[in-house]
Amino acid sequence: MLTRMSVLLGLVVCVCAWTGPVAGQTWDHVHLTVSDTEAAAEWYGEHFGGKVAKSGEFDAVWFGTNLVKFRGGSAEVLGSDGSTVEHIAFSVEDVKAKADALEEAGVEVSGVNRRKPDTRYATDPWGTKIELLKDEDLMGFHHVLLKSTLASDTVDWYVTIFGGEPENFKEAVNLKAIRYGDMYLFVKRAVRPAASTEGRSVDHLGWRVKDFDATIKKLKGLDVKFLMEPMEHGDRMIAFIEGPDGVKIEIVEGVGE
Repeated sequence: MLTRMSVLLGLVVCVCAWTGPVAGQTWDHVHLTVSDTEAAAEWYGEHFGGKVAKSGEFDAVWFGTNLVKFRGGSAEVLGSDGSTVEHIAFSVEDVKAKADALEEAGVEVSGVNRRKPDTRYATDPWGTKIELLKDEDLMGFHHVLLKSTLASDTVDWYVTIFGGEPENFKEAVNLKAIRYGDMYLFVKRAVRPAASTEGRSVDHLGWRVKDFDATIKKLKGLDVKFLMEPMEHGDRMIAFIEGPDGVKIEIVEGVGE
């Protein structure tokens, strides 16, 4: 029987045989599951300065060029902590002031960590873990953090499929960062496998591609697992695939790009 590790290694070998990433790929969104989508959009807009909007039928918030969408779900959905998409992060002017403001609003916030005094963690009312940090080079929506027992191979997978250059992020020696537009994807090595995104508050990540048909053909040629086959959704085509460690990923057709 193939182990989870051997399956991922085989996928990485297959993907690396592909000479380049998907053409015209762009980071698109992170999609959270909440019990009240309108309230969640208002909450994120209020606390992190985003622009509340609609993305198709979904309530959403824009943080510059970064989009956070919300889908309805039951209160039984588990939080992001403990899953492979562990948290999302915002870079703020004053970490302590933001942490204090969230606590005053009834949000659970971690205490100060002596090893990382300039970083705090909060949990939104629907279970998604949020890192608060200050990065003067990139304010606002900052990153999504993945955990993987095969972190280097996972980085290679995302770079090969979606482009980007892996780099070290400041003094953080235990993770790799891939820059996508005005945000990062962080990949941190985990000692043991984390849970997939299935049934978690961070439901999936999304990338937009110019040539949808060519992208789907290449992904199928690499034997990438499709969670949902290509289908029309509004004015564009979408599909869902599974990335390393059970991360659900939406492929969105970039209409008019």
